[in-house]
Amino acid sequence: VRAAIEGESLGRNPAGATDLLGISLSTHDYINHSFGPESRVSHDHVLRVDRLLADFFNYLDRRVGADKYVVALTSDHGFMNAPEYSNLIGVNAERLNSGTLMKELNAALAKRFKVEGNLAAKFSFPTIILDQALIAKSALNKTEVELAAQSFLQSYSSVAAVFTRTQLEAGTLPDNAYKIPVVRSWNKDLSGDLYVIFQPGNMMGSNAATHGSPWSYDTNVPVMLYGKSWIKPGKRAERALVADIAPTLSWLLEIRMPNGNEGRVLVESLKWGGWFVFEAFVILNDLPFINWESNTLNFLKLALVVTSLTLVFGCTSPKQPRDSDKEVPPPAERELRLKGGAVELKLSDDEKIRAKPKGGGAFFELIIDY
Repeated sequence: VRAAIEGESLGRNPAGATDLLGISLSTHDYINHSFGPESRVSHDHVLRVDRLLADFFNYLDRRVGADKYVVALTSDHGFMNAPEYSNLIGVNAERLNSGTLMKELNAALAKRFKVEGNLAAKFSFPTIILDQALIAKSALNKTEVELAAQSFLQSYSSVAAVFTRTQLEAGTLPDNAYKIPVVRSWNKDLSGDLYVIFQPGNMMGSNAATHGSPWSYDTNVPVMLYGKSWIKPGKRAERALVADIAPTLSWLLEIRMPNGNEGRVLVESLKWGGWFVFEAFVILNDLPFINWESNTLNFLKLALVVTSLTLVFGCTSPKQPRDSDKEVPPPAERELRLKGGAVELKLSDDEKIRAKPKGGGAFFELIIDY
């Protein structure tokens, strides 16, 4: 990583543009699969990663500048405890055998439909693939086969829910906590015909532990931001999503948010910009005829994105340096008024935002004064 930063002169772009570097630290995933997140090996590795990151950030302080980068850290998933460990601490959990499950399922389907051969061809976690050729050869109704398999699987106490391809393609899943995670995880061209959700703590396979469920131990991951010039220190209680990182970085970079964006700007974590600037950005940025004048805003110079650990780095504009510790007053201390035909929001004695008519009053120009 350091060779890439130095070889490409990241953070020192002569054009003043932002540099973006993505890093994936995936070793911890392999360790948790092999030993479980409760293992000493996993704990030891977390400590080692922490020290390596501290050393890396110290390097960036020297190389790029301590006030010239932003870090966004997250993970693509969490991890369950090994079922055996859960049992030791009094939590009901079970390790299931996929071979046994498939054998019992095929026996039930063969008895129900009077066919020879396995109608359930393969278990590909978290889905089961049916043998469509055998279903067609036996002149069976595939929806009926799905429903029979669904009913049998749901008879297991270790299974929380099962959804069929017919349900998924038609969008007729019940409106419960599983719906959104399942829809986002299933692909009609690549996924199987039955989507199986096990009860919390239960898993299938020989790995020590795994992930891929809708339960909180899988879905709750850190979203951490750091940057002396932009990010407020401290923990936040507001709900945040991994999907919020991209729009937050887009806001800092003053670029359009990604197509298909589902997140929001984590404005409560930003040192500057404030709620009104954020609202104005969201409301007005979709209008291509807005003329923006915001020369004093900060620009990132280096952005580093790390998967399973996501980091993003940047610096303030050399033309318009700004006090990084300056806080925007809370909404109660602001003054909103009409002035000279324009709407003006006073943030402090030396900061205000105005939206004034442009082009005969049909359009508005947003001006940010400091």
